[in-house]
Amino acid sequence: MKTSKQLEHITVANSKSPLLRLPAEIRNQIFELAFTSPSPSSTIHILYQTCTGTARDDLAIQLPFTCRQLYAETANMVYSLNTFLFVRQYHMEEWLAKRLPVQRELIEQITVCTDYMSATCGGYPTRMSVLRSAFLAAKPMCPNLKRVTDPAYLPLAGGI
Repeated sequence: MKTSKQLEHITVANSKSPLLRLPAEIRNQIFELAFTSPSPSSTIHILYQTCTGTARDDLAIQLPFTCRQLYAETANMVYSLNTFLFVRQYHMEEWLAKRLPVQRELIEQITVCTDYMSATCGGYPTRMSVLRSAFLAAKPMCPNLKRVTDPAYLPLAGGI
């Protein structure tokens, strides 16, 4: 437990921080740049298995842990600003189950590798059936989920 003197020192240090002295609107723009890629849709590869593209090791996901104020301002931004890629549906389900409800509510798009998922499922389901299955599995956990996409194809309209 920190003493009141330590907490006072932290408060003074935070008040002198050039970043924390910026207006909230500018800080939010900086945080958005730190948490996403320059491409329209940033993807975070879960479980270090990718099907196309490269993993984003340069996202500033440790930023919320630098101080309490930054945690309060940024802790959930990674969920609202990014698309999450999964190779297997059960990895998606396990990962989502470990997120807090508030984090899952912020997720709007998930990407699944249908080629890999189709090849590992019995009967070789169609790309659409793999996307539909992933959407139906994720939607109860992610109430604001708008679509599930395949990285090799354009996003399918209509919430799949």
